[in-house]
Amino acid sequence: MDENYNENYMNNENPGVFVNLTYDTSFKAVFADKDNRLLLIGLLNRILPEGVHVADIVKYLDREQQPDTIAGKRTQLDLICEDDEGRRFLVEFQRAPEDDFFQRCVYYGAGAYHVRLNRGQEYGELRPVYVVSMLNYCLPAHSGRDWDGNRIVSHYIFKENRTGVIAPPTISITFVELGRFSKSEEECSTDEDWLFYVFKHSGSFTDIPAEIMGKPLVKGLLEACRLAAFPKDKKLLYERKIMNEMDIIAQKKYAHKTGLAEGMAEGLAKGRAEGEISKARDGAVKLMAAGVPAETIAACLGLSIDEVRAIAEGRS
Repeated sequence: MDENYNENYMNNENPGVFVNLTYDTSFKAVFADKDNRLLLIGLLNRILPEGVHVADIVKYLDREQQPDTIAGKRTQLDLICEDDEGRRFLVEFQRAPEDDFFQRCVYYGAGAYHVRLNRGQEYGELRPVYVVSMLNYCLPAHSGRDWDGNRIVSHYIFKENRTGVIAPPTISITFVELGRFSKSEEECSTDEDWLFYVFKHSGSFTDIPAEIMGKPLVKGLLEACRLAAFPKDKKLLYERKIMNEMDIIAQKKYAHKTGLAEGMAEGLAKGRAEGEISKARDGAVKLMAAGVPAETIAACLGLSIDEVRAIAEGRS
């Protein structure tokens, strides 16, 4: 692992106090825990489109959706749940930007929407799906002159372009751009300010500030982040997963810094397009020779782990 990265993480995380919610592992440890159901409800009601209210979460579902019959893709989300009205919520925390992110969110939402209709059912029986992405950065598409730079929460829904008439609820996408939130602790005044501040800085707290003692949702969220309060088995699992996540992030940064991932990804794409399998094999072998694990190569190059292993073993 990159020592500087590890040191920075340790400085921000304060191990043994509060988990850092800007890590995928921490986000899931808090919000995918059924014991924290009320926190999830409170979060959704703060950030979902106007008029959408969640009374209760009655079901947590398998986070891996079934593969699409055409593309054969599997979607892995941080959290999928269903409320007492049958509406589904796909919630994730995205730490770093990635290409075609909006299209991915649409794909996730569409997949969750269409699988609800069984043979013989009418289309009107389909229930709405809400995709919620908490982002630790700013969306490039929201950087234009017409975009309010202080606007953190945005919603995408179906509506008629000329009249603005909103269609019946089907698929909605909500982005929470925490990268736009820059207030200091002293500048936080509203419940929303403190909610976003805790999301960004939970790992740096050493105790719960007096200012949020009267804010049940924010106080409850920070309490749920207290690592010492985790049951022993949950704590052990969390510590193992967070270290693995840190390793992967550090290795990706290393691969990017050295140019290996970029160069090999370009070579692999070109090799595939031209049928030059030998180039693809050489690329994966060079990455492995540089000490980059198969999991990281797969993540960097857009391959499955089986493909990477097959290339490394000379089977592809």
